[in-house]
Amino acid sequence: MVQGLEEIGAPADVIEQVRQQSGNDDFEVLPENWDMVQVFLNLTTSWKLVSLGMGGATRFGIPATEIESTLRMWGTRGAKKIKRAFLNLRMMEQAALEVIADSLDR
Repeated sequence: MVQGLEEIGAPADVIEQVRQQSGNDDFEVLPENWDMVQVFLNLTTSWKLVSLGMGGATRFGIPATEIESTLRMWGTRGAKKIKRAFLNLRMMEQAALEVIADSLDR
């Protein structure tokens, strides 16, 4: 989990907190979810940033076009599969944004 947080640019204090709580980076991913995790991690360089002025920047979200093209490159075919995968990735994105927002409130 720490590696994933680092890849999406989570704040250092959030990464450290997760590192201390987990004591270990391993977590189970069900086989049917593995491709989505891989696609999500491949999108880590595609996040849009929002400037916080002198405070730096924070992640805002992943452009839909980046998600779609990454899904297609990953081999996702068919409108229904792409739509389902797109929605799953948006849920993952929302969860990541909540973790990041929570860390900024501290």
